[in-house]
Amino acid sequence: MTRFGRDFFIAFCAQFWFTIAATLWAQYSRWINFLGGDETAVGWIMGGGTALALLIRPWLAETINRLGAKRTWLSGMLLLSVTAVGNLLLDRLGVPLFLLQAASTVATAVIYAAGLTYVAEIAPAEDRTEMIGAFGVAGFAGVLIGPSLTDFVINGPTRTRVNFVWMFTGAAVVLAIAILLVSRLREAPRARSKNPFGVDHFVADLRRYWPGAVVWVNFLFGICMIVPFRFLSRYVDAAHLESFGLGNFFVVYAGVGICVRLSMRDWPERWGLANTVFAAMIGYGVGLASFTFADHEHPWRLLIPAMICGTCHAVWFHSLIALTIAPFPADKRGDGAVLALMMQDLGQVVSMPILGRLADIHFRYLFFAASASCFVIAAYFGWSKLHSRRRRLQEASEHAAYQSPVAVESMPVPN
Repeated sequence: MTRFGRDFFIAFCAQFWFTIAATLWAQYSRWINFLGGDETAVGWIMGGGTALALLIRPWLAETINRLGAKRTWLSGMLLLSVTAVGNLLLDRLGVPLFLLQAASTVATAVIYAAGLTYVAEIAPAEDRTEMIGAFGVAGFAGVLIGPSLTDFVINGPTRTRVNFVWMFTGAAVVLAIAILLVSRLREAPRARSKNPFGVDHFVADLRRYWPGAVVWVNFLFGICMIVPFRFLSRYVDAAHLESFGLGNFFVVYAGVGICVRLSMRDWPERWGLANTVFAAMIGYGVGLASFTFADHEHPWRLLIPAMICGTCHAVWFHSLIALTIAPFPADKRGDGAVLALMMQDLGQVVSMPILGRLADIHFRYLFFAASASCFVIAAYFGWSKLHSRRRRLQEASEHAAYQSPVAVESMPVPN
């Protein structure tokens, strides 16, 4: 990791501390329930916040291109700190809760997009995928610690306001460390945009450098992430799995993810980004279906999806981001990163209310619906890549035949 340089190491540490804070939001559904909301309310509140984050994504790309990844990254962390403190002032469901959830989702969107763009900008072309992957290890390390710490103050059959005061206060303190680290980063080298500020340039860049079917894989990734990071805490409560402890799931999920990410960091280059992404989709679908193995008598069966999903996440995310931004030139990588995260937001916006409603009926329906989405989009992605490969081979064959002297001599001479 140190071979990537000082700025990458600082960015890595900042991402680690930010992720600890962000994983506390995996418990946010419990906060909504504490204030009187059911699973459908969880889906609408959190989905609505994500919808707002989706709307600001195009302007976020322009902001990164103009202000730079570092300043944008820092702004996102400051906003998230404000929302953590703001939640301490709430005592009921209502518009303020929705606005704070929306602001926290927007802040998280800004942080992830700016962080990924910063790493992509400082990375040499030959090391970009590996550096994005190494940057993701910081996220896994944060997930390894954050939920386990939260279990000390949140887990249990009964919760009081004090539990959540500790949760949000802890998030604000941890974010302060991340803010200090990001402030120490040097600006990444970039060409400043001279175009008028507006979404039309973002749209034009997407039309010009559109990466193809992989955008729907980003959509799927958003669906997959809300299952463990948004609804799992409520599943543990609804299925009476408190004896297992939510932190244990994330310890295994992140621990396996770190081991796989470090030991298989050359997989995307060896097997190809598209093949790696395809395999990860199939595996994550299997992992989501395996959530149904756990019940009140066998809570430790949650380790099965933790291991499967953690493994697939480890090889999926950085390969997916690298594949999405690949068609974009160096000064437009912010657009590619924002497109990837925007589609992930869209996946959450569309699926959260639906999955929330399915969870109200039975959580088993939620897991099977998310699992089926993996297989359907994986089939489409595989077909698209196979069709694209056949077309390229056909074009290459036609070009070779046109250039071949033998082919030219064998062509019939018109009368």
